[in-house]
Amino acid sequence: MKEAASRLATTTREMGRELRQAERLISDAQAILEEVKGAFPEGGREDRLLASILRHLREARIVLSALALRHETEASDR
Repeated sequence: MKEAASRLATTTREMGRELRQAERLISDAQAILEEVKGAFPEGGREDRLLASILRHLREARIVLSALALRHETEASDR
């Protein structure tokens, strides 16, 4: 039983790390897109599309952050 709990805690910690890595990748993508967005006229089609993509990426980061925190908390509780 202890061994199974230990494996589950390890897996949960690993998932938390992977979620944090995904969060960092999204953050990097956001930074790049913010830079690209500045190259287009404000209010233009490209500007609006990039703004929409950035909004979705922010939402995805929030979800990933919450999941990572949950996995880290669950791992430490075990």
